[in-house]
Amino acid sequence: MSRKSRNRKRYVCCPACGEVVFKGTVAESEHICHKCGATIGAWVKDGVVVVYDPIDESREESTAHRLSTYLDALERDKDKV
Repeated sequence: MSRKSRNRKRYVCCPACGEVVFKGTVAESEHICHKCGATIGAWVKDGVVVVYDPIDESREESTAHRLSTYLDALERDKDKV
């Protein structure tokens, strides 16, 4: 993979109104939409973008576990190709 393609910015949009709230290559953070005020959790790593509701803490923990499992599976599949 070329350096140029690895450093492409990913966009995180508000699921409520569609406003772009984050541009970047790596993140695990919370954002507040400037347009509608919704709180958005964003996870960006290795080209994968996941948007979740950070208010639901028990769901956030299970989401983090699912994300790490999903990323591990992607890495294993990438090594097979």
